[in-house]
Amino acid sequence: MNLPADIKKTFFERTQLELSDLQKVMSSLVSRDQLLSDIYLDHVQAESWTVEDGAFKHGQNEQGYGAGLRIVKGEQIGFSTTHDLSCQSLIDHAKAARVFLGNAQESSKQVLQIRQPLSLYQPQAPDAFWPTEDKKNFLLSLDGYIRALDERIRQVTLNLSCSFKQVLIYRDDGLLSWDSRPMIRLDISILIHHQNKIHSGQAGCGGRYTFHQWQQSHDSYALAKEALRLALLDIESQPAPAGVMPVVLGQGWPGVLIHEAIGHGIEADFNRKKTSLYTDKIGSAVASSLCTIIDDPTIPFARGSISIDDEGEIPQSTILIENGILKNYLYDRQNAALMKTISNGHGRRESSHHVPMPRMTNTFLAAGTSTLEEMISSIDDGVFAANFGGGSVDITSGQFVFSANEAYKIKKGKIIYPIKGATLTGIGPQVLKQISMVGKDMKLDPGVGVCGKNGQSVPVCVGQPSVKIDHIVVGGTLRD
Repeated sequence: MNLPADIKKTFFERTQLELSDLQKVMSSLVSRDQLLSDIYLDHVQAESWTVEDGAFKHGQNEQGYGAGLRIVKGEQIGFSTTHDLSCQSLIDHAKAARVFLGNAQESSKQVLQIRQPLSLYQPQAPDAFWPTEDKKNFLLSLDGYIRALDERIRQVTLNLSCSFKQVLIYRDDGLLSWDSRPMIRLDISILIHHQNKIHSGQAGCGGRYTFHQWQQSHDSYALAKEALRLALLDIESQPAPAGVMPVVLGQGWPGVLIHEAIGHGIEADFNRKKTSLYTDKIGSAVASSLCTIIDDPTIPFARGSISIDDEGEIPQSTILIENGILKNYLYDRQNAALMKTISNGHGRRESSHHVPMPRMTNTFLAAGTSTLEEMISSIDDGVFAANFGGGSVDITSGQFVFSANEAYKIKKGKIIYPIKGATLTGIGPQVLKQISMVGKDMKLDPGVGVCGKNGQSVPVCVGQPSVKIDHIVVGGTLRD
């Protein structure tokens, strides 16, 4: 069996499963009138630490196996999940999944095919992934560094999470594929005391790295200074204005607006069910001609990247909107088959206890030709929203609201002071058509995105260059 040593060890040596066992399980799962079926196995190791002012407040370490067995017949799904990876347990759960769809005649035996994943990150054997003392020393050193930056700092909270997830997928067409997925994220929160008021700043970063890979490629001290900068900026900030006005969005994380207000509406299941604003709009203009939006699961080390999707498909970079024209949806296998096309490798699931769905990975607005300075200077009275906090969107209506955690007032083509309490509200397709300038400074977010859908959370990345929107509703607290 041409499998990596760590995958063999995790899914066959430790569990005593054989490849022939998976074939037996599949024979108990499939039926001749099905659309598709698959066996999804995973093994996850996850560790997290919380440090507050030099003391460890919380630590967690967990690991475990899981299996999800799925059979699909049209729009119906039979699914059963277990932590027991013995052959008999898997056979029992395969039969249980079939029962959900009624009795059906078993299909013929599969012919084994091996599908190699893409090489997008550098997996390590799990045994080499957990240098606990290194993590402790790193966090304590970082905490001491931050608290020495400014005497007004009252509290420092550090959260570090690391995980290593291995997956093995076996399908009814005999295809066998796998992936080994590292992940890390560091979040820094700082509270400072100034003139009897508390001001906060947060910064984070991460991606598909092991701990040591991440240490070698990222500057945690620069991240700490960024969190402090935002806390100090809060001291100077004035109440945000309110009304309809031009807004410039910053590069990177503000691309979450694209993700939420547009991206979900382009996932195939919403369009098959005709609940999206983009249903039956392929080939139609849905945005400014300056907009090209891409979802690319193949960016090395990016938080949303996947070397194989959770159905064994090779993930594909997909142009969703090109020069304002809707070009494609994001497909998993079930929705692709029902919509009479093929999957573009966007079938994702949170774990073995969840069924896959079409999901975004790394979604971004492509670079244009303008500069940030040109955008600012073109506005007589408006707002520069340099970075975002939280937000929400209604998939059916496209209505969204986002808060800006770093923003500035623009007057007569110049930034005059920072503001706080600004929110942006609009309808996705309408806002896309209001984009009049797109910067050449495209940047992905620092690796902190999490996307929720139907009760499942998966890691994602967003991005964009600086963007000028001619008219958008700004909510603020400034009173005339």
